[in-house]
Amino acid sequence: DVDIVAIQEPWKYSDNHRSFANHRWRVVYPTTHHDSDREAAATRSIMFVNVAISTNSWAPLAVDSPDVTAIEIRSRARCVCIFNIY
Repeated sequence: DVDIVAIQEPWKYSDNHRSFANHRWRVVYPTTHHDSDREAAATRSIMFVNVAISTNSWAPLAVDSPDVTAIEIRSRARCVCIFNIY
């Protein structure tokens, strides 16, 4: 089983610059993706997080780049940051 997928140069709909996933995945975009149309069109990395991972245990990290998508996964014992860098 796979829990996190890092994608570079994702396919995006041309009208709204969003990617797609099926019902088993949540799409995580770079922080800058929603800032402007220019930044959304320039998005070159995304992550898919399996819906089996509770949204209470992870969160997107703010990185000021359309080329970096990052999340933080938290547990009682530790915190892990995962970066997808184009």
